[in-house]
Amino acid sequence: MKKWVFFDFDGVIIDSETVSLRSWQSLLKDPESISIRDISGNSAIENAKKLQRLIEENLDVEEIVSIKLSLDREQLHEGFYPVIDGVCSTIERMSKGYHLAVV
Repeated sequence: MKKWVFFDFDGVIIDSETVSLRSWQSLLKDPESISIRDISGNSAIENAKKLQRLIEENLDVEEIVSIKLSLDREQLHEGFYPVIDGVCSTIERMSKGYHLAVV
């Protein structure tokens, strides 16, 4: 009987941090003023509050989050969601002995 392996999509299969960083950077006066370390592990609201003073326009937190999520979606539609190195070969190998699912 095969066992199941469940993969988390965000951050395990795709590099969502790079996508998120690009979105945040596009909102800032100085895009190079933040790195992945500055945003990792925080919610979009927490990051919006943290970065609000660095954004060119005078926007409230809800507006910032809405724009950021829209920028994330644009990257998705443009095909910019990089697959993490080694994931494809790992999934292929595991599929021979396990049932696989993405959550």
